[in-house]
Amino acid sequence: MIAYVVRRIAQSILVLVGISVIVFAALHLTTDPAAAMLRGGTPTKADILALRRHLGLDQPLPVQFAIFIADAVRGNFGTSYYYNNPAFSLVMDHLPATLELTVAGMAVSLLIAFPLGILSAVRRNSWLDFFGRIFALLGISFPNFWLGIMLILIFAVRLNWVPPSGYGGIQYLILPAVTLGMILAGISTRLIRSSVLDVLAADYVRTARAKGLPSLQVITRHVVRNALLPVVTYIGLQFGTLLGGAVIVEQVFSWPGVGQLALGAVNQGDFPLVQASVLVLATILILVNLLVDLSYVFIDPRIRY
Repeated sequence: MIAYVVRRIAQSILVLVGISVIVFAALHLTTDPAAAMLRGGTPTKADILALRRHLGLDQPLPVQFAIFIADAVRGNFGTSYYYNNPAFSLVMDHLPATLELTVAGMAVSLLIAFPLGILSAVRRNSWLDFFGRIFALLGISFPNFWLGIMLILIFAVRLNWVPPSGYGGIQYLILPAVTLGMILAGISTRLIRSSVLDVLAADYVRTARAKGLPSLQVITRHVVRNALLPVVTYIGLQFGTLLGGAVIVEQVFSWPGVGQLALGAVNQGDFPLVQASVLVLATILILVNLLVDLSYVFIDPRIRY
């Protein structure tokens, strides 16, 4: 187990370096931060060159990347060009809001998908199964930004039950969490239904029923647990999708998370802030996937690393 974790950590470091290269190259090939920062006025070419020199952007790209990696290893992602504050501190200030929204969206999706997916499989071809499949299809089809706007119009504008946007108490979290969770719930419901149907056809489930075990015990002890592996894998992967999808939802609901911060940094050509945002989110995703892989041992004791 320890050797496996060490190997995964080494692989994660290589992945982060690769992400750093991609983000660094993409930013420098598409945007001139000096011109972006001065575009509000009427800067001359000399003004742009002077700002590039001040920001260290006049050096060759390999030198700039080497400086960035050396500083990042020490936890220094540079100073934000726009906010004139450490980029890492800005990301960490906005990270709790993003994690709060992501975890809430994941909770909403699981609270819907698990019971609906299991019941759809157990009551196959019933009206409940039909409803579950229709719900899954709709969840896959709706874009999250459209669903967010519809929820605002219905529950905030028409019914005035919750605030339309902003950040504060739980009333501000409801609509964005439901927006994220509903999209993921549709896909998760289909996966859970398929996984449970596969397990229901297994010989050990028929044996458990033949022994006279109650249906609830068969479902909870023999079916659900053995159907968890593909579901847990998918949930771990979708955690990254929620982090990325939160960028759009944060814009719709004016949620002050890392996604909104990174999007503003891209528009402003704020290289250090974009790089810090991407690397922090990538690190979280890598850690979540590692935890998902390690959880297999507890879900299925036959698995060994």
